[in-house]
Amino acid sequence: MRIELLEKQYEKYQQRCSDLKLRQQAELDQVKTLEQDF
Repeated sequence: MRIELLEKQYEKYQQRCSDLKLRQQAELDQVKTLEQDF
């Protein structure tokens, strides 16, 4: 029971991490395109 709970929390944590990485990458891309404009 507790292991299942931990696994679910871990999955949520991993999902959040990947979401943050994607967001970070998107922001980096935006910055790069902005720098190219100048």
